[in-house]
Amino acid sequence: MDAVSEVKSRLSIEDVISEYVQLKRAGKNFKALSPFTNERTPSFIVSPEKQIWHDFSSGQGGDMFSFVQTAEGLDFKGSLELLARKAGVDLEQFAPKGGKRGPDKVRLFELLETAAKFYQSQLSQHKPAHEYVFGKRGFSAETCRDFQIGYSPNGPKALTNYLQERKFTVSELRGAGVSIERRGDLLDMFRGRIMIPLNDQFGKVSASRPVCWRMLKELPNI
Repeated sequence: MDAVSEVKSRLSIEDVISEYVQLKRAGKNFKALSPFTNERTPSFIVSPEKQIWHDFSSGQGGDMFSFVQTAEGLDFKGSLELLARKAGVDLEQFAPKGGKRGPDKVRLFELLETAAKFYQSQLSQHKPAHEYVFGKRGFSAETCRDFQIGYSPNGPKALTNYLQERKFTVSELRGAGVSIERRGDLLDMFRGRIMIPLNDQFGKVSASRPVCWRMLKELPNI
């Protein structure tokens, strides 16, 4: 199985697109207003069975990768990196033998731990996020500390700049999946989101599960 197939096996197209568009069930499919045109009658269709989408108002369509490319302004490689992170797929395992090595594992863990602490510090500085986590959801300071709940600023390069100031390289940022290249500039992968780090069996941060800020009501109970 290649990287694309592995990502598709772990993610459903409706879950990916629902982070950008409010989908409503319509028989076997889902329907929504086009995110690419200013239409009044929903003509944006997502087929879970075929794992494709089509926007009749703009004439565009494709799979989850093409949607992310269009929605995020990415090339295919960028969309693959973004969706691989969401799916928890390590793209390095699909690299050809003799190809470039990924980031050093020790440095990777150090980078992710640094990013998690940065997100934690930002939670207390962002009033709406702080009020949501502690007020609306009623999480205690102990819960937030234990689960390292944080917030990714909505600016384009807050974490990227923070990590580069601490001597992490561009290749390390890309390899860790916390930054992504868009139109020749290195930007934060996650912006304006509640962040919950995932830990490996040794308690080290191995990934981050983002919750889109505009969908905070779906923050899982923990």
